[in-house]
Amino acid sequence: MRKFWITLLAVTGVIFTGIAEEPIVWEFPAALTEWSRFNNSRIEELADAIKVVPLKGDHGIINPAVDIDPKVYNCMLITYRAVGFRSHTTGEIFFTTPRARRYSEANRIPLPSLAIDGQVHTLVVRLTAPAWVNAGQITSLRLDITNQMPGDVEILRIEMRSINTGIVDPVWNFADGAGAWVESDRMQVSADNGWLKLDITGNDCHLNNIFEKIDGSKVSKLRIVYRATGFNRRTTGGLFFCTPESRRHTAANFVRFPSLICDGEEHEFTVPVDFKGKEISYLRLDIVDQFPGTVWIKSIEFLP
Repeated sequence: MRKFWITLLAVTGVIFTGIAEEPIVWEFPAALTEWSRFNNSRIEELADAIKVVPLKGDHGIINPAVDIDPKVYNCMLITYRAVGFRSHTTGEIFFTTPRARRYSEANRIPLPSLAIDGQVHTLVVRLTAPAWVNAGQITSLRLDITNQMPGDVEILRIEMRSINTGIVDPVWNFADGAGAWVESDRMQVSADNGWLKLDITGNDCHLNNIFEKIDGSKVSKLRIVYRATGFNRRTTGGLFFCTPESRRHTAANFVRFPSLICDGEEHEFTVPVDFKGKEISYLRLDIVDQFPGTVWIKSIEFLP
């Protein structure tokens, strides 16, 4: 298990001293040295990914030797592209433990459906089922990214993360990466010299924080520091959020943003927010509605 000592966790703005868990990251195609077994599949190496070509049902890729503490790692991120499937997909993650050495339905985590548009997406899998949390030790992983065929899936990256699921100090500085902002659609997300770089590739693009919560009684403004290039007209965007009474992203749970200044220089904007004292969860950042273009975010901060 990988650990390091820190006194400041810059991603969330929470100051403390203790042990933090590093992400476990597999970048493809290099990670084929560890994801080295294939079940009813053929693998094609690409420049930035692997293509999983199903040969028949029950197909997947296997990492036969891992050492993962399931009480620590509560999230798997799968960055992928998918085309050719006729409908919503299903899939699963199987895992083994020292006491359960065979893949079985008892040790299975279902996957959400893939987006089938050829764009880069990040699938977020919550690893909170009792079978996972109480497993003691995870010794191997099998990823059945889909159960359907025909269709093509390209896997760019798999990452295990340990993410806070409670109320946090609502300040995110992206010097060390995306932090809990792990779910994205129609954008390619990367770290870039202290900024979070968002290469926008399609309509309805968004970056989500689905784990952490905010005490809405303590904030009244939202400030975002950013840079932007490539958009050839005024931009629109905003922030969706959920409350205990309203768990959908609707117009009533939306904060509108001003148009971004697209000159590549550092700018910031501050907008009022009224969360009516409620606990806020599932933040969805639609920094722009337009594409193509690139936005770099230095920080997101809710203020009193």
